[in-house]
Amino acid sequence: MEVKAQHKNARIAARKLRLIREAIVGLSAVEARAQLEFMPGKAADLVGNVLRSAMANAQHNYSIEEASLGVADMVVDGGFVMKRSQPASKGSAHPILKRTAHVTVVLEEIGVAKGAARKGKKSQIETIAAEDFVAGQTPSKEVSEVKEKQKDVRNIKRMPQQGGDAHKSYRRKSMGEG
Repeated sequence: MEVKAQHKNARIAARKLRLIREAIVGLSAVEARAQLEFMPGKAADLVGNVLRSAMANAQHNYSIEEASLGVADMVVDGGFVMKRSQPASKGSAHPILKRTAHVTVVLEEIGVAKGAARKGKKSQIETIAAEDFVAGQTPSKEVSEVKEKQKDVRNIKRMPQQGGDAHKSYRRKSMGEG
């Protein structure tokens, strides 16, 4: 079961939030919350609030305990950009972009149906020894013909490039040589 929480139009650049994403995706929700509490900066506080909101949504709406939740994904998209200007010398102005971002935290229950499906696929894989694999393969005629053609191409002497002197030096002449 996926549980989401969003914060739209957060007054912070999306690139700053994406750094936090790498630190918490894949952790359990409790571990992620602990990580975010000790990270410096506004981005960690903002993502921490969204994470706590998602955990509260899971507990209130679906009766899922906090200990059984994991951070499945965190989506960070750019929001609108406020365009302002800063006065500069000689009556000119420099543009300033005040960026916003949309943050979505997605939580999932740990150890649900997806893990069971993976185990079923693993059991279907058959393991064989390297010797058995090599012994079972015989080179086909087409493959051997292609290899012979490649050898013939390599044995042909290459033609020198057109133009230019083979003994010409490309170093810079001194000023006195003219």
